[in-house]
Formats: sequence, C-alpha cells, structure tokens
Amino acid sequence: MPFRGTTLDREFLRQAVAEKRLNDGQLNEIMGAQSGLSDRGIHRAIPIIAHELGLLRRQVVEQLIRHVLRRVRPTCIGDYALLRQLGRGGMGVVYEAVHLRMKRTVAIKLLIRRDMSEKFIARFKREGYACARLRHENLVAAFDVGYVDGWHYFSMEYVDGPTISRTVKGNGPFSEVEGVRITRQVAEALACAHDNGIIHRDVKPGNIMITSGGDAKLCDLGLARIRNVDESELYEPGTTLGSRRYMSPEQARGLASVDARSDIYSLGLTLFLMLTGVPPFSDVPKADVMSEHLRGLLEWPADINQSISERACKIIWRMSAKEPDRRPQSSHELVKELRELEQALMQEAELVPGDFTRDTSPGLVDLASDGFEFEEGSETSNSDIIADTEHGE
Repeated sequence: MPFRGTTLDREFLRQAVAEKRLNDGQLNEIMGAQSGLSDRGIHRAIPIIAHELGLLRRQVVEQLIRHVLRRVRPTCIGDYALLRQLGRGGMGVVYEAVHLRMKRTVAIKLLIRRDMSEKFIARFKREGYACARLRHENLVAAFDVGYVDGWHYFSMEYVDGPTISRTVKGNGPFSEVEGVRITRQVAEALACAHDNGIIHRDVKPGNIMITSGGDAKLCDLGLARIRNVDESELYEPGTTLGSRRYMSPEQARGLASVDARSDIYSLGLTLFLMLTGVPPFSDVPKADVMSEHLRGLLEWPADINQSISERACKIIWRMSAKEPDRRPQSSHELVKELRELEQALMQEAELVPGDFTRDTSPGLVDLASDGFEFEEGSETSNSDIIADTEHGE
C-alpha cells in the first residue's frame, strides 16, 4: 500500500523495526490504519497510531522518537525542527524545538494518548489557549496552538532551567530568603491568572521551573479551570483533579467550585518542600495522602529544618490551612505578605536583589512526576487514585 506518512513517520517505523519493536504484520496494521483514517479525512501521526492500537507503550514511542532525533537531523513537524525531549506529562510530551522561519527556540508539547478522543483533544487545546490568554514574566508564555502532520501541538517559551523538584532533589533545600522570593514570584503569576478568571489547579514543585537567572516560571495549565467554561464534557463525573501530594482539601473532596485559595494551599505545600527539602506528608503511605489533606496535620517546618524562622513557618501553615477561610484570601494578599517577609529576610542577611546563585543546569523535565517518586500525575479518580504515568500513559 502507498505510504501516506511524513518523514518522521517513515523514520519512526524504520527505528521500530530495527529495534524489533514491531514485526511486519504490525507494520502493515499501522500503515493500514493510517491509510483508513486518511480516507476519512483524519490525519494521525504513525507514533500516535502505534500507541492507540496498543502495539507500543508511550514510553517506547518516546524512546523511538528520541533515537530518530539522534539519527536524523533535522526532524520536523510542520515549521518546527525537534531537537530533544525535555519532559512528559499526563497528556503529552515536550520537546525543545526551533521554529524554522522565526529562528526561535521553543518548547513544543505534542499530544500522545492512547485515547485520542475529542474530549482529550479539547482539553489539550484548552491548555494552549489558557496559556495564550496570560502574559506575565513568571508564567511560561504560549506562542502557537495547532495541528500539523497528524500531531496536535502547542508551542511555548523555552525555559533554560530545571523545576523546583529537581533543584531540591539535586541540591537540597532553598535558603529561606530564596524560597520566599520564588514563592512570591509564583504568587504574582497566580494573581495574573486569577485576575483573568483562571484557577491553575495543579500548582506543585514539578510545575515551577527556575531559569538560569534564578527566577520562577509557572507552567502547565492542563488542568486549569477557566471562568464561564463548561467542563462537563471534559472530565468524567467523580474525577479528582490535581496532584495527590499537593492538591487542596477542596480538590481532594472532588469539589468543582475551587477558587484561588486552592492554588494558595498548593503553593504553601510547595514552599514547605523548598525550605525543608522534604515533600509534605512524606511519612504517610501513598494511599493515605489524600486523607492527610482532609484531616492530617502538616509538620511544623522548623521541626525538619531548624534554620527556618517562625515567620516562615507561620506563613506556610496559613497558606496550607485546611479551611479556605483561614488562608490568605487572595493571591494579591499573599504577594503582599510574602514581599514583606522577603524584604525583612534580605535586610537581616544584608542581601540585595541578584544575590541568588544556584545550579540551574537544564535537565530532563518531567511535567507529570518530575522524577520524584512521591509526586504523581495530575488527574486521578476518587475510586482509583493512580496517576496516568503509572499506567504507562
């Protein structure tokens, strides 16, 4: 049968055969499926079809694409030349790429799912559109949302640094003033989102990147709630949204009407990790973490790291209070409190802006789990609290 795919499709199949991932029968099945879809006006990339048919797990698909990228340069999707894989999330894989006409380095997120239903495609597009609505120096900027060569994609700002998770894992806790400064920057980014009717719903260390200059960049709006947008067609009833280790009690209860204070709770637990070097509720079995958000008591941060001041401990506890009414009532209020604490800490340490140095070498960024075994994917069910990534998705 005539081959209807792109150069990337062809090289992907060659790599899969060379590595004995696919046999001749499976090869014909994939090409036949692509041809049948094309006849119906549906263009689907070969790697996605192989995953959809259950012939290749997503991790294998990603590995094969990485091997193709090393062997064939440039490997293009539309106007984008893929360079290397940066990370993965519950819905897609992120690559460093260059826009060939604009000569601009970007991060491009490609949708790879076994279930390529309209529901998932709509959610994926919504993430790109949500990013595009926002402009803030501490938010990863979106450039383009589209569909080309059988791939749904959106391109965004490339950040030359790791996430908070990887930074803590590699270098230990942040200093108090540095942790507070970065948290204040994220709170300012959230204020921008909240002012535009967007609740992030997945604030966590794996979704905050640190640039080479030491500044925070909040990313991944894949679970964002957008004001006046009906979500009934996007999520199954009873779905709990968020990452188990950092979701708010409201999210753990499956409430649909979470507000800005939910993001504040998650940011409080992120600051807890930054200053202690230990994830919240780290001594609790994974299966019991959800109940800790509802009824458990977060450890006093200074009991883990004695260098943390009482003021920082109190603001962490306020941000992560079980009842939303006991937290800062808006991201703007939180920014004000964090800025006051940051300025006091800088005066005590005789620091000036720019006195922050940390190894921020770019590394593989996992947008779902970020390499921490205790930081799961971003969508779970009340009846089955297992991350997408644990299913090979």
